Amino acid sequence: MVSVLELLLPFRRRELHSGLSVSAAAAAIAAQVEPRRWLRWGRGSGAFEGTVDEHGFDVQRIISYRSSFLPRIRGEIRAQPQGSSISITMTLSGSTLLFIPIWLLVATTAAFESASSGPSAPQAHGPVFVCAASFAFVWLMTSGAFAFEAKKAERLLTKIFKATRLARPPASE
Repeated sequence: MVSVLELLLPFRRRELHSGLSVSAAAAAIAAQVEPRRWLRWGRGSGAFEGTVDEHGFDVQRIISYRSSFLPRIRGEIRAQPQGSSISITMTLSGSTLLFIPIWLLVATTAAFESASSGPSAPQAHGPVFVCAASFAFVWLMTSGAFAFEAKKAERLLTKIFKATRLARPPASE
């Protein structure tokens, strides 16, 4: 079941269950991660860029195109009786999360400014429609692009960790 938070914000939390030990799981993801670079030419040898240590990772997929909605993936690797458990959280980058409210504020301000500066009396329906349309457009664009990228990352991580089961964590977490 999808949480309310996942419906409203580009955010995903998943739990991977792997037969790999903690050290083998950390080695598997480390083999697919390159250091972050400001500019990247070509794909390189890894599927992700970021950092990995024995307890977890903080990565983003390496892609050959530009996407502001590429998930930042943080994972924690924990020992289980038969392998390991990898808790994954995917969020938007901080700069994208900062830009979206600014974009919506500008659209809202512009809609109300244009309504109040017209030659006739202000119309309440025009700015409200523009604001609602702006919010809907931004939400659909952000959620759709994030979901597209997150699904690709989930499949890749499942393959890297040789996951036996991909599930959402319990609601209590």
